[in-house]
Amino acid sequence: MRERKRGVWTLRAEKPVRNGKRSWKSMTFRGTKVMAKARLAEFVKEVAAQYPAAPIKGEWTFDTLFTAWIEGLSLTTENPRSASTIYQETRRYKRHIEPVFGARLVESVERDEIKSFYTELRKLRMVPGDPNERRALSSTSVARIHELMRAMCAWAVDNDLIAQNPLISVKRPRITIPQPQPPDHHILDALLQRIWQNDRKLWLAVRIAATTGARRSELIALRWQDVIFQGKGAPAIQIERGLIAVPKKGLVETDTKTGVEGSARISIDRELTEVLREAWVDFLAAHDAKPINGYLFSDDPDGKTPWHPDTMSARLRKQVEIYGKPSKARRVTFKSLRAYVASELEALGNDAATAQAVLRHKSPLTTQRHYAAARDRKMRQASIQVGEQFTERGYTGPRNVVE
Repeated sequence: MRERKRGVWTLRAEKPVRNGKRSWKSMTFRGTKVMAKARLAEFVKEVAAQYPAAPIKGEWTFDTLFTAWIEGLSLTTENPRSASTIYQETRRYKRHIEPVFGARLVESVERDEIKSFYTELRKLRMVPGDPNERRALSSTSVARIHELMRAMCAWAVDNDLIAQNPLISVKRPRITIPQPQPPDHHILDALLQRIWQNDRKLWLAVRIAATTGARRSELIALRWQDVIFQGKGAPAIQIERGLIAVPKKGLVETDTKTGVEGSARISIDRELTEVLREAWVDFLAAHDAKPINGYLFSDDPDGKTPWHPDTMSARLRKQVEIYGKPSKARRVTFKSLRAYVASELEALGNDAATAQAVLRHKSPLTTQRHYAAARDRKMRQASIQVGEQFTERGYTGPRNVVE
């Protein structure tokens, strides 16, 4: 405890020794000396709780290591994990890794055990205590589990908690990514006509997604300040944030899925502009023309509370079910609408670089995968068109013969 100036104190509490190095956590306190001493005692307890004593080297289990890693034990970073990432990583660990390796010492796990673990994850299986079968995981899900285990073990090696990373010689499972399945234009167009009659706000959400390629999290995060009616160029929508649901925390605002680089101003067509303008006028009229910046997709008159992501999906699913039973109609989701935008961009002759900019893909390989799917669909349709040029069987009328 050190007094910097009258009534202003610097309080320091020592953290547990890591890697043979001592470190402290500091805070500033304003008050009398007696008050500062009392606050220091509390501060020491807080630091001890935040940085618990770690097992000695060689005694780390996967459970103790995961807890230390997820809390950032002795880890300083300029980009801390988001609440949603922590939730997903914890859920993945608890559901899949902990039942198999939780109590095991990290350095006791063999390479073949991990490979067998990945193989079992790809199988339909029964879980002890779970009366229901648990579905086989996709190759992508298994690869994410691998990356989680590899990251926490690599961090432990870097912090001198274990001597060797058991994942270092285990290759990431091969990922098989299915081709995007966009809905056909005539199905989506007919569905939009039905939604217009039943749910105007949902129509707006689907129309924006099918025009700009906005993700569901980006749609529910849109505020009226993000709709640009006037200015340089055509009317546009500014996409620069997302809202995701995190259990026990509610809706959490984040960057777009591809980070700050995923922000973009995307131009919109005349009809969408007119509908948005009408909705904006109605919104202002409900507030005596006061410039209230509410969410576009909200059931509150003032737009204060946005829709929950599941609410938006449930409303679309309900309309799809009303539309009918065809399998193609069931493919209309907010995720498939991004694939629809990609396929339409390809059909209209735009290059992959343009599509990557509109869809804000981090990797051009993702855009190329969407374009390849669009070209495959076009190829299948082309062969049908060639065949349909032939005269139907049994036709005896005049024929057009090209000499």
